[in-house]
Amino acid sequence: MDDLIALRVSSARSTNPDQRLLRNAARGKPRRLRLNRQMQADQAFRAILADCLGAASAQAGILRAGRSVEALHHLRVALRRLEVMLAAFGKAFGQDWFADLRGRAKAISARLGPARDLDVFLEDLWPDVTRSLAASGGTGDFVPLRRAAEDACAIAWQAVGETIVSEDFAHFLDDIAALSQSRLPLGRGEKIRPLARQMLKLAAQRVERRGRKAKNRDEADLHRLRIALKKLRYLTQMFAPLQAGKRVKSHLKSLKRMQEELGHLNDISHVRTTIAGLMRDGDAAAIGYGVGLVLGHYGAGRDRAAKQALKSYRNFRKLTPFWKKRG
Repeated sequence: MDDLIALRVSSARSTNPDQRLLRNAARGKPRRLRLNRQMQADQAFRAILADCLGAASAQAGILRAGRSVEALHHLRVALRRLEVMLAAFGKAFGQDWFADLRGRAKAISARLGPARDLDVFLEDLWPDVTRSLAASGGTGDFVPLRRAAEDACAIAWQAVGETIVSEDFAHFLDDIAALSQSRLPLGRGEKIRPLARQMLKLAAQRVERRGRKAKNRDEADLHRLRIALKKLRYLTQMFAPLQAGKRVKSHLKSLKRMQEELGHLNDISHVRTTIAGLMRDGDAAAIGYGVGLVLGHYGAGRDRAAKQALKSYRNFRKLTPFWKKRG
């Protein structure tokens, strides 16, 4: 807590040129992030924070004006990017107190999660089930399940609105802004490019460890692999301007494909969580028919999806890490 107070004081005295970026972010107009190889690591870190803050502020502004599925998704992405960057730089700089900010970002994202999960269920997963039923000539009453999901989604979106206007969310954004402008000594004067290589290396090693365990197709292990890949992807996207060549694009393309495939598996997992909540809070007898079809449909395709995701992962492992020096 003392560190957070200090950074607010330091921020108030700062003449950092990124203040204009932060003012624009408050208006929903963040500037495109531009890193360069000559940047000091702490300078790059502050620019990254300001970029993440701009994205979060812009999406929060949209959500204050009304319900937006896309804005909610992008706000959660911005919060996850903040988590990843605070973790990576916190370890590199030896700043353990970054964990407080990480925890707050994670807690806010968790409050937004149910609405996002129900949106995915209704908008992406539901049509697939109903098309499958129609193609097979099946009949049945899906209406009670649909209504139960819509009612739950409305309640979840109320929680989104409350979170966006809450004091803890506003204070969190203030603290990120303060850290991005502060004069607190963070790094040791190192350049960003070698530090970025080290962060990417550590993230890739984590992916490799998770990948070895995920070969058994266990749901929890596949989930941990997905999270590790997501963190590597965020770091790759952030540090891409520091690299050159086609290898960066190849890595990003492969990472995106795996995220989509593992993300589908995650959606299947969330289907069960969503259904369990609807059965608990609603009329289990009325929605039972629809529940059985939904769970059966996605359960049947789970093994095939896991097999394809691991095949894509093996192909990714064949790529030469773009952050390694040639020769």
